[in-house]
Amino acid sequence: MLKEGGGLYNDDDGREYPDNLLRFTLLSLAALEAPLVLKLSGSTYGDKVVFLANDWQAGLVPLYLCYKFRPNGTYTQARCMYVVHNLGYQGQYHGYNANHFFGVCNEAAGDLARGDCVNLSKAALICADRVIAVSPNYANEIQTPAGGFGLQDFVRAKAHALRLHGILNGIDDCWNPSKDKNIFCNYSEEDFVTGKAV
Repeated sequence: MLKEGGGLYNDDDGREYPDNLLRFTLLSLAALEAPLVLKLSGSTYGDKVVFLANDWQAGLVPLYLCYKFRPNGTYTQARCMYVVHNLGYQGQYHGYNANHFFGVCNEAAGDLARGDCVNLSKAALICADRVIAVSPNYANEIQTPAGGFGLQDFVRAKAHALRLHGILNGIDDCWNPSKDKNIFCNYSEEDFVTGKAV
């Protein structure tokens, strides 16, 4: 389990690790447990947090939030945003019994099911409080058959509920913190340490 070597998702030959689904299940569960148990600066964050689940690798975060934590009175005020960078990559795995493997109820297993596989992106699109695409154009594109890769109906449902947004991905190279009237303390290259500390 959790083999060494290779890259993050694939071995040295480019093949996906056979335990990737377990890896990303554990990642999602750890992300949900961390604010409750990790003491950072002397205390835990607690359950009033916002989760930002990036792509299919974290697609189980909104699912577990909906079906494991909230029904048990935890994270009732927390929210989860699912960020889509490329909907062509969905986290599809064949041959898994969702109820057994993920330890979820039938309704959650239905949210995961897509054809004869589990689809982590589908579950995330259904369960997330908001869906964020990497640009306004991409938010429109993933609502089409060509850009939705079979999940466009779930994306459109979020858009219809006003829970789909596109935020332009990138850096504004025109912004100048020495002249920005909207920040508390202006700073430049010469005094950025002091300025950012304020």
